[in-house]
Amino acid sequence: MCKIEKVKYFPPTKPTGYYKSQFGQDKTLEKLGLLKSNGVFVEVGCNHPINNSNSFFLEKVYSYSGISLDVIDYGNEFLKLRPRTKFINCAIDSVASQIDMYFVEES
Repeated sequence: MCKIEKVKYFPPTKPTGYYKSQFGQDKTLEKLGLLKSNGVFVEVGCNHPINNSNSFFLEKVYSYSGISLDVIDYGNEFLKLRPRTKFINCAIDSVASQIDMYFVEES
């Protein structure tokens, strides 16, 4: 729990309507008046194009466009569901190297 005096704190909220972020980041940005139409974003570690997405709301409600990156290949889903977003399937690190990736598959 965050308890710092004189600091405005927005408690996490669940996704509703066009708000799809995991903890209400999209809703908080709107509440703070920080969003304007037709902006741009870069989202690293974007996750699914809708579920737990911090940028879905920006694209659908505020006509943002941007770049979303994730190591999991959501390319087809982004093409279908998020036409204003360029999806790049990659991992980002401070050094160029090869890594082993392990994914949990549903059974």
